[in-house]
Amino acid sequence: DAAGIYYFSKPLYQSGSVAFLYPGEGAQYLSMLGDLCPHFPEVEAAFVFADQSFANHDPDAMPISEFVHFSKDADPEEVAAAQAELGRLDSTMVSVLFADWAISRILENLGIKPDVIAGHSAGELAALGSAKSIDVENQAVNVVGMMQALRNPDVAADRKYELLAIGASREVV
Repeated sequence: DAAGIYYFSKPLYQSGSVAFLYPGEGAQYLSMLGDLCPHFPEVEAAFVFADQSFANHDPDAMPISEFVHFSKDADPEEVAAAQAELGRLDSTMVSVLFADWAISRILENLGIKPDVIAGHSAGELAALGSAKSIDVENQAVNVVGMMQALRNPDVAADRKYELLAIGASREVV
């Protein structure tokens, strides 16, 4: 959860399975995973890649790493502005996707293998990447491009976009 990762020296249960559940939009927050960067270079690398991907599509966009390394000394106006920027759909999706990707890399490098993998919303892409069903780097670049296109006023001006989630079978849909 947002307060941290919990570790127990003794298993909570005598037997069980390991599940990875990757979160989606809404899981982002300022300084997200920033405390891991000095200890896990793969986290910093994921956000550097996110910054490069964002810069290729929109050089004026706030780099994702600025959310990760957000100053604890920021004044309330800076915090509010950063939270508003992080709350934009493109920043939200990309920051969560790259954070999921970074955590996936850490777990993989530590040799922790899941029995089950799932994701919610943007986390579905991270789950597919963790399962080696898709190439995360290529899909992440596609997501960045799509989000930046939606941010473009020329594209967005004549279209209205809605996010729709349906809880039904394929036959019902």
